[in-house]
Amino acid sequence: MTAVEQAQSRAVLTTDLEAIAKNLRKLRADFAPARTMLVVKADAYGHGLVEVTKTAIAEGVTDFAVLDIEAGAEARRAGAEGTIFAWRLTPTSDLALAKREKIDLGVQSLDQLELIAASAPLDVPARIHLKLDTGLHRGGANPEEWDAIVARAVELERAGAVEIIGAWTHFSDNTMAEDEASLALFHRMVRRAQQQGANFSVLHAAASGAGIDFPESRLDFVRLGLGGYGISPFDDRSGLDLGLFPALTLTAPVRAVDADTATVAIGYGDGLQSASGVEMWLAINGQRHPILAVGVDETTVRRIPGIEIAASSVAYCFGNGDHGEATAEQWAEAFGTVPDEIVTGVTARVMRTSTARNSATRPHSNENIESR
Repeated sequence: MTAVEQAQSRAVLTTDLEAIAKNLRKLRADFAPARTMLVVKADAYGHGLVEVTKTAIAEGVTDFAVLDIEAGAEARRAGAEGTIFAWRLTPTSDLALAKREKIDLGVQSLDQLELIAASAPLDVPARIHLKLDTGLHRGGANPEEWDAIVARAVELERAGAVEIIGAWTHFSDNTMAEDEASLALFHRMVRRAQQQGANFSVLHAAASGAGIDFPESRLDFVRLGLGGYGISPFDDRSGLDLGLFPALTLTAPVRAVDADTATVAIGYGDGLQSASGVEMWLAINGQRHPILAVGVDETTVRRIPGIEIAASSVAYCFGNGDHGEATAEQWAEAFGTVPDEIVTGVTARVMRTSTARNSATRPHSNENIESR
């Protein structure tokens, strides 16, 4: 019996910190000499920002990426000493906090530069990375706007309002040809910016997918997102296919049992996905039990003949598959969404826990994963 299964009375979300550590060891080695910037947005994709940050630091990671400044400050308080990069900048962003905590800001427009210029105090310059849109069309200056943004950034740097640290982009990851064209465009526009007087200490373009499949794109940083948590950034390969270890497990206790069905104490109010016509299962005692109905706080599954289920049994909703459960990737595929939504969608009423790095008692067995 695992630690997860001992006297479980409610839904539990368990982060396997050793799985994250193993993923970081593998991917940092693969990406070297580029540095790995671990993305810990959305509470580290639901895995717990503080514990994940501390685990990554213990593995030698020094650099982190977040959506907003407040999360960056939380990572700094957790011990991060290197670059912390926040790429969501709005009129309500706490720029004073960013300057105080030395959080680098992703700047995508002239409006954002003017927002920084208007901020006070200006005795400490804001550290900025200029974003070029190379085809994803999810923020960033398009090539026609690039010269004007660079010129204003250089002007503000000379005035002491900003310090230009880096330039960055994000690939569409649709095809290798598109990513190669995006990288070529990025290099051309960086050279143009340098001719205008911009000096970049770092360049970064690759997220998990390009970091794995497109070595030329790794540059100074790889922004490692889902891959660090054992989830594949690809549609045609799973995290397990890539030699990664899924790090999050969602379990819940069986509440009631009858001859044909079992009721599990978890529902859509806890973040379990639900949609008419979608076939999915929960794993109980190593067997897949098809979901019949999902309510706000309970789920009914069809019992499989010959499999013993008691009110003390534990149902595995998603995890690494060792107990017969679906992975987050499989849930995402079934519901036509992305794994990010599955792992970040677990609601606050679900209890959170974690297993320590190198722990002997784990919610799932890495030995079984390694044999696949």
